[in-house]
Amino acid sequence: MPSFELPAQNFLRKPESQDAVMLTPFRLESGEEWAHIVNFFGLFSRDDEKNYRQLESAIRSDIQAQKEDPANRDRMCEADPARVAPLVQLFERQFRWNPGEYDVELVVSTDIPSADLSMLYRFSLFESESQELKAYADQYKHGAGVYWQSPTQPGILVPIHER
Repeated sequence: MPSFELPAQNFLRKPESQDAVMLTPFRLESGEEWAHIVNFFGLFSRDDEKNYRQLESAIRSDIQAQKEDPANRDRMCEADPARVAPLVQLFERQFRWNPGEYDVELVVSTDIPSADLSMLYRFSLFESESQELKAYADQYKHGAGVYWQSPTQPGILVPIHER
């Protein structure tokens, strides 16, 4: 399995928060602590971002056009499969969470290199968990996970162990 980086991108101010705040450099005084839920994820390349936005827009427009028909207002509409397929292909190209054993190195960089920290962890991702994540793409046809967040796509939690 090739290695990859997932930079810390945002955090939750409070554990019950629904909205994440962009993570930017900050200072801690000696003895201070900082503890928040942090989200780690890679960003698209410029070309992938441009492509994704076009695909998202096409799916949203298709579904919204269907919703203009009063018969469709209260039902889940599906985007044209020809509009959904390229997004599923992008998802499949970017997908990294295959079943297996993962080694994680958490690196905290500071403006004082002697204070930098590196910790090693490991976790297992089972077939069922990988399949659950892959199945999220099945809901793209409804716009779920594309332009609106679905409660049926909560993510997964895996136990992480120190190495």
